[in-house]
Amino acid sequence: MPRAAKEHLESYQRVRNDVFHGKGATAAKMREAIFQGMEYMNALGTFVKAKTEKNPFGDLRGLKGRKELLPKGSTIWMLKGFGFSEKTADEGDD
Repeated sequence: MPRAAKEHLESYQRVRNDVFHGKGATAAKMREAIFQGMEYMNALGTFVKAKTEKNPFGDLRGLKGRKELLPKGSTIWMLKGFGFSEKTADEGDD
């Protein structure tokens, strides 16, 4: 694994672990973790593509493939598992 990919993954994992273990994370830390995760996928995808001519992450434009989307109820539980709660009434519909 390229060193840059490993560094991005480690940075992402620190915040992910805090969220998963109930220690919480600020919104800024979660944004940074998302950025680091995307950078990891970019670095690792480039590395794998050079070896196999296929990028396991595609072009990073979307996460919907040819498969059918999960039902809304499943998606809500997955988001809660990732540390995101449901929208509150004061957040609006932005």
